[in-house]
Parts: sequence; structure tokens; C-alpha cells
Amino acid sequence: MKKYPSAPTTSPAKVYLKTDYDDIALALLENQKDISDNDLNIEAINNGDFTSLIGTWKNCKNDVLIINTDGTTNMAFVVHGVPESDKTSKVPFASLSAGGPGGAALGLYKIGFKNPDGDSSDSTKPRLIITQQGGNYSSDSYYYRQ
Repeated sequence: MKKYPSAPTTSPAKVYLKTDYDDIALALLENQKDISDNDLNIEAINNGDFTSLIGTWKNCKNDVLIINTDGTTNMAFVVHGVPESDKTSKVPFASLSAGGPGGAALGLYKIGFKNPDGDSSDSTKPRLIITQQGGNYSSDSYYYRQ
């Protein structure tokens, strides 16, 4: 009687493909985590949690907007959440007040979200815009995280 070697439980090709797939899946998950860690959390901002806004933002006109944990800024504005702004407006936004009458809106553009009125910004990054009305803004008006 001829003896055959026992069959491996998993072929080398399957092991290679499984390992290759696992590495790719892990890399994609890590990349997604990096993106979500740097992206805007619209729901949290709407509810007054500005964690995803904190930091220095700069536009191509060299205007700098620094947003602090409590919503205060270097521009004498204070950021206020607007509940359900993503449901009541084409573009999610927060309110900016300057302590007196008037103010502005802070347009919130998550990674991949494009301005429905026209968009020349880099949608691979989170962006902000300070405005008093909707529209197609020039590319140099968008603030990017530094």
C-alpha cells in the first residue's frame, strides 16, 4: 500500500491570500481610523462638543482661525452648536457670535462632503468657511486644519 503525505489543512495559496487580505483590511481600518480621528463630528458640534473643531485652521488668504475647547476663537467669535443643522440646512453649520448683534455661520465640511452650490475646495480634508449666506465660495476662502 502506497502512503501519501497527509493533506495540509490549508493550502499555501489560501494562507497567502488570507494573510494578504488581512493585511489590506487592517491597513484600510487604520486609514479609516486616521480619517475619522481628523474629521469633523457634525453631531457632536451640533450639540456643543467642539472637540473635532479644536485647533488652528488657515485659508489660502493666510487668515488664521484658532478654535479653543470652549468654543472661543482668536477672532473674537464664540462658536455655538446648532442642533440638527445637518438636517435643516444643505450644509451643516455652527453659529458664530461676537458678543453683540449680528454674527456669522461657520460652514462645516466633512471629508468627502461637497458644497451643493458648487465646490472648488479640497474635499479630501475637513474644511470650514465663515459666511453669512450660502453659495459657491472661492477656493481660497475655505479654512483647512493645520
